[in-house]
Amino acid sequence: MDLHAPGRYGSGVCIRDHQNLSSQQTKVHDSTFPNIANCLCTYFRGASQRATARSPRLAAATALQRASQLDQRSQRADFLNGQYHLFFQLNPFGDQWGHMSWGHAVSADLLQWKVLPVALREENGVAIFSGSTVEDRDNTSGLCAPAGQKSPGCMVAIYTGNSQEKQTQNIAYSTDAGTTWTKFAGNPVIDLGLKAFRDPKVFWHAASSSWVMVVALPNDHKVRFYRSANLRQWQAAGEFGRQARSQANGSAPTCLSSRCATTTATTKKTAGC
Repeated sequence: MDLHAPGRYGSGVCIRDHQNLSSQQTKVHDSTFPNIANCLCTYFRGASQRATARSPRLAAATALQRASQLDQRSQRADFLNGQYHLFFQLNPFGDQWGHMSWGHAVSADLLQWKVLPVALREENGVAIFSGSTVEDRDNTSGLCAPAGQKSPGCMVAIYTGNSQEKQTQNIAYSTDAGTTWTKFAGNPVIDLGLKAFRDPKVFWHAASSSWVMVVALPNDHKVRFYRSANLRQWQAAGEFGRQARSQANGSAPTCLSSRCATTTATTKKTAGC
């Protein structure tokens, strides 16, 4: 996959093909990822123009009835029940900007994709902007099954709801492996009343037994962190950015857990951070 082509790129996703299902090596600027990583990266052009998939293999999916939707802005791919799930922004009514919703496609090998019905639709003047999805295996949200019933977990989508007045963070959930989705009745889960507040990326932080969200405040040139025990109530946990000389209008942040070393005069401790 050649990423040397000119143009402005927006959101992308890089996932580890642990089982080498794709059986492909991915080239980026003439360098090849080691086989041990088996990392398949898909980048798309920025949202200011209709995106075109750079991967020839993924582009082949345009032969599908609604495959032009895969050319839209990529969100996230998750592996669940033997399938990769790809969610992406699209206009269900055409290839022009507007009526932003989330499309959905699945694949068993990262090469052949089946486009499914729209996962999350624009409703009541609120468009579905960027976000991420997680698997709530332990039903921490309480949305995967009624109270008192055993649950195998469910998929939860965290997304920016965009209206003429503001951008807010919202959630939706699926109890049938992504086939159908229900928007949380208590949306929005975070509302700062801001017009530029978007692109939540959420992951589980085992060290603190909590969900962590990193979300962009583009007009302030910074990102903010939130923490939650249940994906429904969120508390601000910190932020960074706001470089005095920065003019960038950042969005779509991605945050990965890593190992951090804390050193004192007598001890050295390594933990997740």
